[in-house]
Amino acid sequence: MPLVAAKCTNCGASLQVDSSKEAAVCQYCGTPYITEKAINYYNTTNNINANVVNIYGANSTDFEIQAGILIKYTGASADAVIPNTVRKIGDESFKELAGLTSVTIPDSVTEIGKSAFSDCTHLTTVTIPNSVTIIGESAFKGCKRLTNITIPNSVKVIRRSTFECCESLTNITIPKSITKIGDHAFSYCTELKDITIPESVDCLLKYAFSYCTSLDSVTVIGNPTLEDNPFLGCSNLTHIYAPEDWKKRNRIKLSTVIGMPHCYVATCVYGSYDCPQVWTLRRYRDYTLAKTWYGRAFIRIYYTISPTIVKWFGKTNWFRKFWRGKLDRMVKNLNAKGVQNTPYQDRAL
Repeated sequence: MPLVAAKCTNCGASLQVDSSKEAAVCQYCGTPYITEKAINYYNTTNNINANVVNIYGANSTDFEIQAGILIKYTGASADAVIPNTVRKIGDESFKELAGLTSVTIPDSVTEIGKSAFSDCTHLTTVTIPNSVTIIGESAFKGCKRLTNITIPNSVKVIRRSTFECCESLTNITIPKSITKIGDHAFSYCTELKDITIPESVDCLLKYAFSYCTSLDSVTVIGNPTLEDNPFLGCSNLTHIYAPEDWKKRNRIKLSTVIGMPHCYVATCVYGSYDCPQVWTLRRYRDYTLAKTWYGRAFIRIYYTISPTIVKWFGKTNWFRKFWRGKLDRMVKNLNAKGVQNTPYQDRAL
């Protein structure tokens, strides 16, 4: 229990208060008081800077703490050990501290604020205790050397951009307590190779794992709803292991994944992913192009640039007219060589 010195705002008695609680009752006069006001009253009467309350810890002067909230780390050590008087690591409190390599978080902490450790580019080790229930947006964004992190099962939501651009992150275990993975939560985690989304996750927001270029397989245990394309830019993603009904229901959204099957230009031109012309082209991709290294290289380049091209020009008449003639001739030639134009299920999914 994080106890700090305070004074009753009614009778002036000296108290030891639990800084994690918002209010309490004075044991001497029985009057309710606001914890933060009682702490500030103690600081004022004892000439302590109201913005810096450091009671315990040998390195207490390395931390600015106000009413249990760590405002700023001012120490020189690359290995920060947060005092157990802290219940919340404040917004941006360690932001852009390039010299920081490790952080020890005590079990008094229940919340990590927004952008708390963002752009700590040399941070490699963080231990998050089970006492933490909230990890704020962009909390570890840009921690490029962070290789492994354990999300405690006390956390229910992975918020927007929490681990975005953690380029060295090779392993992440999503606990069964998580119900939502926010947009861009793991974007550009370029060393992440596989993930398992537990049954507890009921919502996977847009671009949650976008541009995880080493990601080659995803396992979906439950039945999460998808917002747009959570795997955009995952150029190596070839397998999604999930219930067939879930894959079928989300086929259109999953087909917009780079590296997953989708004929962007052809779909734009012909107006459907499921039509004879596109069925022909999809067979050609899977059974001809994908068989050679140069064919696979072409597929990757195509899936890298075509979504942007279609986004910019796909609604214009000149674009569709320009490609219609070329694709019609290509499809005709493929059909003449025996490539069928009947309904087709993509191999990669």
